[in-house]
Amino acid sequence: MSSETLEELRKEIDTLDDSILELLNRRVACALRIAKLKNEQSLPLKDIRREDDLLAELIASNQGPLESESVSRIFRAILDESIRLMHLGKSR
Repeated sequence: MSSETLEELRKEIDTLDDSILELLNRRVACALRIAKLKNEQSLPLKDIRREDDLLAELIASNQGPLESESVSRIFRAILDESIRLMHLGKSR
């Protein structure tokens, strides 16, 4: 039987959630800088080939316990939200 308590595990998850949020915000900030460069070069914001390659690489490097489909859904949501924010930035 584990010596970890529910409170300790929840505290660990809270710490991990804070780290995930910080990393997501850093990722989106970088995507917004990319959007600025793409706009200056008249390039499309969405690059489906790049997204597909990224998802394939992430799935290939995934060691679980997340299933590949879960990794794909999570990162697809991150990519979609990044694109949405890139479009918002373009219209401002």
